[in-house]
Amino acid sequence: MAFRFTIAIAILDVVLLTRSRTDDRCGGTRMSGAPVRMDAVVVRGDDELTGRCRLADYSGSRVSMRRPGPNGYLVRMFPKRIVKGRVVLVTGASAGIGRSVAARLATAGATVVTSARDGTRLRTAARYLPGTVDPVECDLTDQRQRREMIDYVVARHGRLDALVNNAGLGHVGLFGDIDQNSLREIVELNVIAVADLTRLTLPHIADRGGDVVMISSVAGWVPVPPLSLYSATKAAVNALVHALRREAPPGLRIHSINPGPVRTEWLLRAAGLRPSDDEGRRGCSFGTSPERVAEEVYRCLTGYRNRTVAVPRWFGAARLAGLPPLSNALDLALAPVAPLLARWARHYQDSLVTRARREQHGDLDDTTSTLPTSTTPRN
Repeated sequence: MAFRFTIAIAILDVVLLTRSRTDDRCGGTRMSGAPVRMDAVVVRGDDELTGRCRLADYSGSRVSMRRPGPNGYLVRMFPKRIVKGRVVLVTGASAGIGRSVAARLATAGATVVTSARDGTRLRTAARYLPGTVDPVECDLTDQRQRREMIDYVVARHGRLDALVNNAGLGHVGLFGDIDQNSLREIVELNVIAVADLTRLTLPHIADRGGDVVMISSVAGWVPVPPLSLYSATKAAVNALVHALRREAPPGLRIHSINPGPVRTEWLLRAAGLRPSDDEGRRGCSFGTSPERVAEEVYRCLTGYRNRTVAVPRWFGAARLAGLPPLSNALDLALAPVAPLLARWARHYQDSLVTRARREQHGDLDDTTSTLPTSTTPRN
């Protein structure tokens, strides 16, 4: 009986998580779900309060107008929270998901403080982002630099309204093959830095009704052999999310965004490289666009409740794999093929490294050449 109840609750959770919602809504009318580009301009603000929604076509060439549906009056009665004027700290923002998040929030009128270890690339990225962006070079594995960054943000901007914990690092291979230095670096960045930065931020945002957004991963729900340690660190982040929600004061929201594969250069970072923008574009892994993750971050900051969301939404069904008997079945099925999966992942990573280091020729058939110069969750 208890098992059936657990399964029913999990299914209900997945149904709610994966309910049909496209990348944007206005008054019950679905908006276009075309791929986002970095040069997209999303026009919002007062239009949301009047029930009319204008969304710039993601190709950057035309604007589509949609009237509110039957629920348009509800939009006027319960408008979304406004991002404009808020101060948001985004880590790992020199490229990839972090840069896309910074662009999305800056376009909406937020003051975005971006941080990354690679200061040169961070400042270069900030110059091409819209709105107000303040780049701060910071090594998040250094406790002193974390504290100084928070002090700087509060002293410079007078407030801090939201934190987006995006920076992270992975490792491709079996757990037994990880060396001690790599293990320490991954845990320090993915877990310790996230927890400590959140701890330092909470006193500044708790009384303001702020937000903490954790960029976690579907791998935290379903650990896979080539990413065993990475999966474990993301599971720790998800556990921290639930713990914080149960002790957070009223008005403070704790969000968890769990992407599947994202089109980023994170495999290059996992191989120990610090790619340039050109190398990052050539060495992108397969997956959904980072702009899609950025849109979910925007939804978190404009909503009124805690959100746990998968990107794409249908990946939310992966949460069922953490429950028996599916988890037991996966244990039995994956153990024999783990070495094979690790070898395939390593081969794929090596191919991306080779492609990233190859000189870019005019006749290069590069499907990522049209992507924005921002494709990494780790900086």
